[in-house]
Amino acid sequence: KFGGIAAVLANLNTICGVERTTSITAILPLHSTLLPIGFFLIYVGLQWWTTGNTDGGAYFAQRMLSAKDERHARLGFLWANIAHYCIRTWPWIVVGLVAIVAFPHLKDPEMGYIKVMLKFLPTGLLGLAIAGFVAAFLSTIDTQLNWGASYLINDFYRRFIVKNASERHYVRASIVATLIIAGMGALVTFMMTSIYGAWTIITSVNAGIGVVYLLRWYWWRINAWSEIAAITTSVIMSAYLALFTSIEFPQTLLYIIPVSVGVWLTVTMLTPPVSTEKLIEFYKLVRPGGPGWKRIRALIPGTENDRIELSNLKGFIVSVIAIYSALIGIGKLILGNKLVGVLLLSISCLMGYLIYKVFTETEAQ
Repeated sequence: KFGGIAAVLANLNTICGVERTTSITAILPLHSTLLPIGFFLIYVGLQWWTTGNTDGGAYFAQRMLSAKDERHARLGFLWANIAHYCIRTWPWIVVGLVAIVAFPHLKDPEMGYIKVMLKFLPTGLLGLAIAGFVAAFLSTIDTQLNWGASYLINDFYRRFIVKNASERHYVRASIVATLIIAGMGALVTFMMTSIYGAWTIITSVNAGIGVVYLLRWYWWRINAWSEIAAITTSVIMSAYLALFTSIEFPQTLLYIIPVSVGVWLTVTMLTPPVSTEKLIEFYKLVRPGGPGWKRIRALIPGTENDRIELSNLKGFIVSVIAIYSALIGIGKLILGNKLVGVLLLSISCLMGYLIYKVFTETEAQ
C-alpha cells in the first residue's frame, strides 16, 4: 500500500520531521528525544534480569518440563527466545511505523495496531490474525490460571488451611481457585486503560524479585521469606512512588530494586533457613555447585569437587550475544542498513555455532 519500508520512512520524515523520525527508528537512542539514553540503559542493563522470572522458573519451567528430554528443553527454550525477541519484535515495530503514517493524528496510539489490521488486511488474513490473537491470549491465560491455582492450593490451602482432605476435595478447590483468579483478572482488565500502564505496574511490583530467583540456585540461604519480602517491598515501594512522588517509570526501578534487595537480604538473614534435610535433598537432585553451596556440599559425601560448570557461563554469554545480534541485525536489514545487518546476523550465526559446541560439551559430560 505504501511502496515498501523506504516509502514508509519517507512518509514518516514528512509527517514527523527528520529529527523525530531518527528518534523513532534509532535502535541505540544516543540522542533520542523519545527515549533518553538513561532510560534505555535501565531497560537493557537492569530491568531484564532483576524483574520477574529471570531464572526460567514458574510457567517457563512448566514448558521445559513438558519436553522430551533435557536437550529438547534447552533447544526449545532457546528457540522460544529467538522467536520471542528476534522474530516477533520487528513485525510489531513495522506495523507501528505504518500506523504513524496511516493514522498520524490518532488520539490513542495503542489503537494503531488494530486500525492497521482493519484497514489493510483482507478478509482471510484478518480472520487468521484475530485467531492468532485469541490463541496467544488463551495460551497465556490458561498458563497463568493453572500456575496461580497450583500456588494457592498446593502451597497455601493444602499446606496451611486443609491439610488432610481427599484428592477429590483438592481438585474441587483448584476449580474454585481458578474461577476466582479468572474473575479477579477480568475485573482488573476492565479497570486498565493502557497496555503500557499495565506493563509498567507489573514490572514495578516485580522489581527486585528476579535477584532472589537467580540467587536461589547459587546460595543455600535463600528461603521462602526472601521471596515474600522482595514482593512485599516492591509492591509497597511501587505504591509509594506512584502516590507520593513524581518519579516516573523506569526511573522508579532505581529506587525499588535497591530497597527491595536490601530488605529481602535482611529478612533472609533474620529468618531460619530451609531445613538441612530439604537442602540436601535439593542439592542431590540439582547439583548446583559453586561457593554458595559449600556448607551443604560439606554434608554430602562425594560432592567435594562439584562446581559451576564453565560451559553454563559460556552458553549464557554466547546466547545473549546471539539474541541481541539477531534482533538488531534483522532491524538493520528492515530499515535499510544492509551492511550492518548482514554483519550482525553473521555474528549471530557464529554464536549459534558456539552454542552448538556448548551443547555438545555439556551432553558429553
